[in-house]
Amino acid sequence: MTKNKTVLLNSFRDVFCAQLAKALLESEDIPSIISNENFTQLKPMFSKSIGGVQLFVFEEDFERANEILEAEPLDLDENEEADLS
Repeated sequence: MTKNKTVLLNSFRDVFCAQLAKALLESEDIPSIISNENFTQLKPMFSKSIGGVQLFVFEEDFERANEILEAEPLDLDENEEADLS
């Protein structure tokens, strides 16, 4: 695995929840990238069709990042994982 390859960790309905998850990962020294942030704020009705606000991590950090987010749920009513199916 190379540190340069990113993988999708999770998708969120809104930017706020994605930013909370990103901050939690950064507090554990796991870098992450948020995608679709601006577009979903400008056109929220298209969020589901483009995959929501996506949080990416480096492939080598995926397992640890996933464990951190599962262990520390953000506990917001609107913070359910986006149903993108």
